Amino acid sequence: IMATNQQLQNALDALNANPMFHMSLASKELFHSNFLYWLWKLDASKFLTLLDKLSECNDFSRLTPDSIEVKREYQHFDLCVLEKGNPNKVLLVIENKVKSIPCLKQLNEYTGKLKNPCEKVLLTLMQNFPDKEDILNNSDWKIKYYNNLADAISMSYVVPEYQTFIDEYIKFISNLHNLSTSWNPDNVLITKQTFYKDVENLRLHDLFGKLFFSRVAAELKKKLVDQ
Repeated sequence: IMATNQQLQNALDALNANPMFHMSLASKELFHSNFLYWLWKLDASKFLTLLDKLSECNDFSRLTPDSIEVKREYQHFDLCVLEKGNPNKVLLVIENKVKSIPCLKQLNEYTGKLKNPCEKVLLTLMQNFPDKEDILNNSDWKIKYYNNLADAISMSYVVPEYQTFIDEYIKFISNLHNLSTSWNPDNVLITKQTFYKDVENLRLHDLFGKLFFSRVAAELKKKLVDQ
C-alpha cells in the first residue's frame, strides 16, 4: 500500500529530527548491528526474547543468557548468535540490508560457510525487490522488515535507565520503514517527485537508484532468457 505524500513527509521530518538516524549515516548497516549488539550487552535475557519475537521461533526463550554470545561481522554475517564457547555452533544469523538490495546468490554464498543449520533472518528496508520470491520460496531465510524489528524490541525491552535511547531507535527504524513503503521503483521520473529533494538531503537517495536499476536488470535478464 503506497503512503500518501503527507505520510511520506511526516516520515522524512521524523527522521530528520531523530539523532539516531543521523548517527547511523556513517555506516548504515553496521550501525544496526552495533545497536543489536548493545542490546545483548545491556540485557541478554531480554535479547533472547527479542530473538524469539523476530525469528518467530521459541528456541531462544529456552536458552539461558550465559549460554550464548553475539558477534558482529562473523563469517560474513552482520550479526551472529553462537553457542558460548563453541564458535562452530551458530544458532542464528541476522543480515541487514539497509543500503543494498537482497540477493539470493549472495545469501547462499554466506550460508554455505555455516557448519550447522540455524535460524536465518534477513532484515531488509526494501519491501519489494527482484529476488524476494526466490528467497521466500527457495531458501530458509525469513524476510523481516525494520518495523518487525521495532515491534520485537518494543515487546522485549523496558530498561528505564536507557529507555530514551531504545525509544529513539524504535522511532528511527519505524519511520525508516514508513519511508520505504512509499518508494515506487517503477517511476522513471523518481527524481522529479516532490519529496525527492528531502530524501536526497537525508542521504537516502542512492537507495532509490539501486532499487530502480535492480528492477531494470531483472527485466532485461527475463527478456534475454525468454528469447
